[in-house]
Amino acid sequence: MSLTGADDPRRVLRMLLGLVYGSRCPVCRSRRLIPETGLCEVCGDALTPDDAPRCPRCAAKLGPHVTVEKRCNDCRTKRFAFRSARALFSYGGTLREQIHAAKFQAQWTITERLASTFARRITRRDIPEEVSLVVPVPMFWWDRRMRGVHLAGELAASLARTHHMEHDTSLLRQVRPARPQFGLSAAERLRNVEGLFAARRGARLSRRTVLLVDDVMTTGATASECARALRKAGAAAVHVAVLARTEPRPTSLSPKG
Repeated sequence: MSLTGADDPRRVLRMLLGLVYGSRCPVCRSRRLIPETGLCEVCGDALTPDDAPRCPRCAAKLGPHVTVEKRCNDCRTKRFAFRSARALFSYGGTLREQIHAAKFQAQWTITERLASTFARRITRRDIPEEVSLVVPVPMFWWDRRMRGVHLAGELAASLARTHHMEHDTSLLRQVRPARPQFGLSAAERLRNVEGLFAARRGARLSRRTVLLVDDVMTTGATASECARALRKAGAAAVHVAVLARTEPRPTSLSPKG
């Protein structure tokens, strides 16, 4: 039986949001709330992906008039343990504020909207046919307890439900605390995540292809280390899907591949 009216938990959340914030958007606090979306018009529009081409290997946005194939100049010299990556958005602006509100302020209405948008915009055609399992990038148990929200887990669960795929939020674990990746150089990011993740003991991944889900990708270091742990546990291949990709600068594809 479907939930409607006052029984719909999403409507209840929006009603509570209205009581807490009045008519103001919970993200920017400065614009009028649209009850249907739970956000203002500007923040809601931030969840409309652009059509710019992206590198099929690292998901970086490409420059204009570029044919999407092989690898971009930014990642052609890098070694990733994952096979491909896809991102919906560029990380910044209002979307960055929404992700921070979901991750660090436990804003469940925003988390729900990000997850539903992610699941709706990543179509089944976007997911490699051989993928049979969806797994989120894990959080360290203490961080998860303190924050109360595991955004990557919510994204993965929503995507799996929408496309009727198997998912496992406990298959990967972060084995120790680590410094935040923010502000670190590419080399420091690699060192920071080295050996940071492991698959659950007894995980049955032999010959399975996994879709790894995260909220934001910057250099690909975290996703690659997670993919390495999955492959060590027997996965045949790992593909990556993220909500947003940090875009330091537009790039172009290398003719050398």
